[in-house]
Amino acid sequence: MAISENPTATVATTTLLHNPLLQEKPSLVGWWRSGEPWIWLTATAVGSSLVAVIGLLLLLAVKGLAHFWPSTVYQVEFENDQGTQVFLGEISDRETITRRQYLEATLSDETELPNEIDRILFKTGNRQVNPPDFRWVFSHQIKSQEVPLDVIVIERTEWGNGYGFLEQITQAGSEIQTEKSLWTELEERVARAAKLLAQQAELQHNEVNSINYRLEQLRLERRRRELDQPHGVIDMTDIEREEKELRESYLFIEQQIRGIGEDLRRDVAHFRTPSEKTIEVNVGDIVQAWQPNSMSWFSKVGMYCANIWYFLTDNPREANTEGGIFPALFGTILMVLLMSVFVTPFGVIAALYLREYAKQGPFVQLIRIAVNNLAGVPSIVYGVFGLGFFVYLIGGTLDDLFFPE
Repeated sequence: MAISENPTATVATTTLLHNPLLQEKPSLVGWWRSGEPWIWLTATAVGSSLVAVIGLLLLLAVKGLAHFWPSTVYQVEFENDQGTQVFLGEISDRETITRRQYLEATLSDETELPNEIDRILFKTGNRQVNPPDFRWVFSHQIKSQEVPLDVIVIERTEWGNGYGFLEQITQAGSEIQTEKSLWTELEERVARAAKLLAQQAELQHNEVNSINYRLEQLRLERRRRELDQPHGVIDMTDIEREEKELRESYLFIEQQIRGIGEDLRRDVAHFRTPSEKTIEVNVGDIVQAWQPNSMSWFSKVGMYCANIWYFLTDNPREANTEGGIFPALFGTILMVLLMSVFVTPFGVIAALYLREYAKQGPFVQLIRIAVNNLAGVPSIVYGVFGLGFFVYLIGGTLDDLFFPE
């Protein structure tokens, strides 16, 4: 016999359960024991870390990418203990120091100074005639500051940037006579030098490298025959004949490269600095030249994008202080792609097998312990181990067995 429910009792029970006065109020101890504070703490830590990483990336982007912008070049005249000096430079940084810091830095005995003193960091370049590349100038020492429209900035393969006014261009030691402006003539000759450099690089990287590679193969073949017949008479006629042909080809290409080098040294640009010093620069050593003070905003944007692209796609120069980062960028991306293609599938498959299919036992437990321990090892330790074990031990053994020559 079924027991019928009492509707009145059900409604009364529901009312009691939903009565806020009869419900138990959550306590601080209960909230703490529930673990919810740790959830909030973890979320706050993760959020703070993300904000810090994003802020760091933005700081690097603002400070680093500003380097590629064609900044205004100032002609500054200032006076200090060494007298009146004039230079050309870009503003690199500004800061404010106290009067005490100024007196300690300059060893000055000036008394009529404000409590805070502004100073400006200028990038002056021209290190071979007027070092250093950067110099601090106090704002109260500046007598005049101009923006000359005809100033030219050049980026060179060495010696850093150069700043000056183009006076003349000589070809094979003689001053050229042209109806064009000197700036237009310089642009054309820099473009010509860039084409010659591309031809020279193509000969070196393609023709010369292929000849050197073939010569190395012949050297190994010669050594291989010597190892196979240590006491017999060895016929090296074919190797000597091919080596002779390759060396003749090498001499011919070397003459072409030398001819291009002479063409690159043909043109020389003469720049005058505000201190009346002259800078002579081979046009072949100029990577690029520009007039920042007479460029429009759109021209500066175009050059800014070109400089970033050049930085990403060019090889480094001057002991990695100039040029681009293409080799490092290419190596990093290639390594990430290779690791993603080869390591990730094996790692995922191994994890699925150990979690879903492997029978739990001493062997699986040993693997789990090993994985947990290896997860805490720094990557540099893996690198040192790989170098010693795979390169020196296994690689060296394979070389001795299969490539004795």
